[in-house]
Amino acid sequence: MPLYLGIDIGAHAVKVAALRVAYRKTTLEKLVSVALPAIVPLGADGAVDGPRDLQEAQKIALIAAVSDASGGKLGKADGLAVAVPGTKVATRRMKLPLSVQKQISEVLPFELESQVPFDLDECVWDYRILQAGRLPGDGADELAMLVAVAPRALIAARIAAVRDATTQEPERVSVGAFPLANIVAASPRTNEVVAILDLGGAGSELLIFQGNELAFSRSIDCGTKGLPQSASRLARELRTSLSAFRAQGGTAPVRMFLAGGGVFVAGAESFLARELEIPVTPLPELALDVAPTVTVEQRSQFPVFAKAIGSALSLANKPVDLDLRRGSLAFERGFGWLSERLPVLSGLVGILGLAFLLSSTVQLLATYKERDALEAALGTVSKDVLGEETTSPDRVTELLGKQTGAGDTDPLPHIDGFDVLVRFAEVVPSSVKHDIESVDLAKGHVRLSGMVPTVSDAQSIAKNLADAEPCFQNVKVTGTNQVVGQDRQKYVMEFELRCPEDAKKDAKKKVDTAKEPAKDSGKESEK
Repeated sequence: MPLYLGIDIGAHAVKVAALRVAYRKTTLEKLVSVALPAIVPLGADGAVDGPRDLQEAQKIALIAAVSDASGGKLGKADGLAVAVPGTKVATRRMKLPLSVQKQISEVLPFELESQVPFDLDECVWDYRILQAGRLPGDGADELAMLVAVAPRALIAARIAAVRDATTQEPERVSVGAFPLANIVAASPRTNEVVAILDLGGAGSELLIFQGNELAFSRSIDCGTKGLPQSASRLARELRTSLSAFRAQGGTAPVRMFLAGGGVFVAGAESFLARELEIPVTPLPELALDVAPTVTVEQRSQFPVFAKAIGSALSLANKPVDLDLRRGSLAFERGFGWLSERLPVLSGLVGILGLAFLLSSTVQLLATYKERDALEAALGTVSKDVLGEETTSPDRVTELLGKQTGAGDTDPLPHIDGFDVLVRFAEVVPSSVKHDIESVDLAKGHVRLSGMVPTVSDAQSIAKNLADAEPCFQNVKVTGTNQVVGQDRQKYVMEFELRCPEDAKKDAKKKVDTAKEPAKDSGKESEK
């Protein structure tokens, strides 16, 4: 079963959630949190070991956390997902005409160019079209979407940091607290408008969901650091963000959930509930199967690991957050990943081959059984109808031919009315002006009426016609008369359509007819 790791790299700790995925079953395998080691200043005593900056401290904690979550071995997870801080990414809620839906990738950069503080040529971006998260101000002919834009160097640095620490590249790089959207999407469906505050140490992120879909986000450069002195500033920033959402046509959230490292700060819930005038509670635990390796204490700290769990869910299920591994940074699986899964793929191919073989065998047996039944039925019918029991289709065809005269020549006539006109046109001399008034063909008798200059021309045509076509029998001119008012002769020609082949067939039928009474008389004499 695949093992997916969601990584949450914070300013004070690295948290990793491990999910084991099977068919229609997702199990929370392990939760790991490793605090960042203390940073040793550059001017400190050289004998003191420790990280010299935040990046090095995060790398040390990341190695320990991922190694613990993947069973003590780096590079063995089936997929990694991570996020970059939301404060370093520009997020916008945008609208585009519905007519450009198929050209969003071409149109959106021009709309973003004037709205983000980055050079788009050096950026990566992703978007999600909102369905349930549409606001009353969104027109029916508009596409509402949430867009995130980040410098390519930022995403490349986060990919490199994870790769250097874990020997694996992350498949997905999300934005800030956006992985929490995967948790909401996996929760029971609701039409309520709710907010989730990812409360960090130095910064926080506010997400507003409408119909289980992310509709608004905002990063706040204020967290638990500096409390209680900074509490009033945090409340003011949250009120301003909620007002901005309502200004866009949104509805005020009915409740707020807390997630992140600062969720259990003493008095945070009551303070925010009083300042925002809405219920505030920790994010409830997601309905997942939990392995025994997850302790009761870790389960009680689900809101702290929520972002890591949401990142892992983006690999296990259909993700609803954003992924900034785009363009030249798009994730590509290497040959090593394929070679590791070669035994599983070979097993699957073997199973499919065996299933195909069994299916083919069953179909072949069914075909043989059906053939035997049809042959038995053919033998019974041939005995009843043809007087001879046989299971050979060729023999049945032969017997039918004898009884029905199927061996006779084609019953269609050898010559028809169209052929008569063609032959007639061929025998009329080009020097003779000839007109046909009518042609009557009935029961093999042809009566043709036409006009020629002289009677001898009519006789000549009749002779040529009899010589040219053996199927024309007894060709003769039966009458002529002068055309009134013209120096031309009107004539009537008659002949029979009787081909030599037809005469042979008629003779054969007469012979066969003569034989039948002879057989009957012989039988009567025997009696």
